[in-house]
Amino acid sequence: MTYDLLISALFSTVAAFAGESMSVAVCNVGELPARAVERAEVEAAYVFQSMNVGIRWTGCGAEVDAADARMRPDFIVRMRMGGHLPKAGDTSLEAMGRAFMNEDGTGNMADVYYGAIQELANLFPIAGSEQLMGYTMAHELGHLLIGAGHRPNGLMRSALSKKELEALSHRHLKFNEAEQAAILHKLSSRRAARLRISVMVFDQAKLSDHTLGEAQERADAILNKAGVEVKWTDCHQPANASVCATVAGADRLFLTIVTEDNRQVFGEDVLGRSVPGDGRSHGVYARVFYRHVQAKADQERVNPAQILGLAMAHEFGHLLLGPKAHSTEGIMRANWSRRDMELGAKGQLRFTDQQVRLIRADVQSRIEERKRSQN
Repeated sequence: MTYDLLISALFSTVAAFAGESMSVAVCNVGELPARAVERAEVEAAYVFQSMNVGIRWTGCGAEVDAADARMRPDFIVRMRMGGHLPKAGDTSLEAMGRAFMNEDGTGNMADVYYGAIQELANLFPIAGSEQLMGYTMAHELGHLLIGAGHRPNGLMRSALSKKELEALSHRHLKFNEAEQAAILHKLSSRRAARLRISVMVFDQAKLSDHTLGEAQERADAILNKAGVEVKWTDCHQPANASVCATVAGADRLFLTIVTEDNRQVFGEDVLGRSVPGDGRSHGVYARVFYRHVQAKADQERVNPAQILGLAMAHEFGHLLLGPKAHSTEGIMRANWSRRDMELGAKGQLRFTDQQVRLIRADVQSRIEERKRSQN
């Protein structure tokens, strides 16, 4: 399998994860080759994917320093050029990376030193520098998740011998069982504190699993950057029949994907329609017209799943922001420009800061409404 195919396979899989996930911003302060960083991300993602943990990679954008801490990525990894190997003995991982930990054992930032990694790759040409960099990223993320200590075996050991390098080259070097349990517990605890909405998906257009999954991943990433987690339920799966048959709730949205607007009320430039709340109740119903999505994708020469994901997020925005939700910039523009399409392809088309505050307040009120109804 080529690296391009591997990258595509790994990142398209993230959307299908039923396990935990985390967001990691990669700041390429050392101006490393972009391709090397991308391959390192693939290797790090593979380590976590093997324990059913997905990583949402982002660049070093404005969200890193967002005033609202809940909008920031879970972790930040800075890629640097420096670092040198010790002269003798097994290679200490401290020479290749460093996690910055607080006194209470928490942390959210780590550095990776490409210079030391390249030295090791040249000294022992068992694994490539991109693969070593990816495993170093995974090791430092391990520290940020479970603390500063090292373990005698597995990915969190303090140094790499030729034996570990050989295992790493075959992708056999992973977190041990105790480390995996600790990481999953930490991520589960973090997830419990997030704002969350549920979305029941009725796919009447009969899309492929790949197209629907990629679209959900894109919509999910946009909502995640607003500090809101989405739980998707495929209502065409028999196992979900009872859940999808229940009435909608304040924090349970219903999304229907139809082939086209059968009533022909809306032009082809209208990709979806939602029913916002009226001030007394919350809006919960949204619809997307897939034929219109395909036409837009053909016009812009992009993947239909990209447009579908953006349309989903836009309609959710109407439900969470109310009827007058259109703005002059971002995902809630009434008509997307070519520049918007370019931003969307890079994962940079998002809600404005003001919209984020309103969305978070609305989701919080929906959650509280649901809790009151259960008492």
